[in-house]
Amino acid sequence: MPTKSEDVAQKIQFSIDDIGKLLKLEQILLQRSGFYDEIPTSIVELKGLTTVDLSQNNLTVVLPSRIGSSFKKLVTFDASQNNLFGSYPNGICESTGLTSLSLHTNNFEGILTNTSVANCVNLERLELQNNGFHGDFPTNLWSLPKIKVGFRVKSLILYQ
Repeated sequence: MPTKSEDVAQKIQFSIDDIGKLLKLEQILLQRSGFYDEIPTSIVELKGLTTVDLSQNNLTVVLPSRIGSSFKKLVTFDASQNNLFGSYPNGICESTGLTSLSLHTNNFEGILTNTSVANCVNLERLELQNNGFHGDFPTNLWSLPKIKVGFRVKSLILYQ
């Protein structure tokens, strides 16, 4: 005969793919959770998210292109220390309330352009080091009113 806790555990089985059903969810804090491969596509259905932390997993995909347009209330996004690849997610700053974006220690590549950060008007912290970005530093980052800039050799880190 199962114990009470075993009985409850059986009733609340939850798959990460079900996360899109939690429509009132405001924060996803799944750092160091052992996730690998893909970010559940249903995550972009969570319009009320303010904080997403998927750091220190083993995610090996391109970030969903709808991330910025879906997360209008997003304040903090951290997908650092994974194996994400592709180019910088240009639409991420469609969430104009974004203050912290951490994508460091992944496999992103390409050129950061002025348009890639143009809408990041409230950005205070931007961490992009330990990726494969190249090209000139986006000059409009200097005009973002809340950001502080710090450099590392062969990499870029912006912080407050």
